[in-house]
Amino acid sequence: MVSTLPEIRDLTISHRLAFLDLDMEANLPTNYAILKLYFSAIISVLMVFWYKGRAPVFWEIAAIALFITGLDESAQLHEVLTAGLATKLFGTEYLSGNQYMVLPYALILGAFYLSSLTLFPKKSWIVFICFVVSGIFLILSQAVELAFKPALDVMFNTFNMLSIVLARFDEGALMFAWEEGLEMIEMSLLCGGLIIGVYTVQKSEELDTT
Repeated sequence: MVSTLPEIRDLTISHRLAFLDLDMEANLPTNYAILKLYFSAIISVLMVFWYKGRAPVFWEIAAIALFITGLDESAQLHEVLTAGLATKLFGTEYLSGNQYMVLPYALILGAFYLSSLTLFPKKSWIVFICFVVSGIFLILSQAVELAFKPALDVMFNTFNMLSIVLARFDEGALMFAWEEGLEMIEMSLLCGGLIIGVYTVQKSEELDTT
């Protein structure tokens, strides 16, 4: 059902060379981000065991959320679901189909961000700011995919301000660079904030026991 759809035919046929094509999802920067997500998920699992049975719920939710997000990116589940199921079930175009991923992503990442409030900013304002900014970048990165007007306005206003520099680039290429670039920043802030959080929490626990 999925492999014959025109919207993802190039994805399935060219998958072996996709990591060399920066205009496709399975490229080298994305694979690097996937490794960061999996690494952060493993770190979160280790933190659960580090607490020895009294771990805050944040670390459990973080492990699950980051693993699912990494799995989604590595297996490209959102492309398969939106191009396949949403298109077949709801009769939408591929781009419009991506809007059906809002709810599952909102639940997964929403649980992550909300549970982080149980530890941060109390433990670390730096981690809290990293998470907040990562959330903002995530919303802005999905401007085109989700047709979110406020995010679209920010994107096009940015293009207009940099029109002299960006004049030589095609608008489609710019929008793709906007999405992928902001996603990379979002994931870096998310994973970086989590690593800082690990250090902060362990340092705080050491001081409390001395």
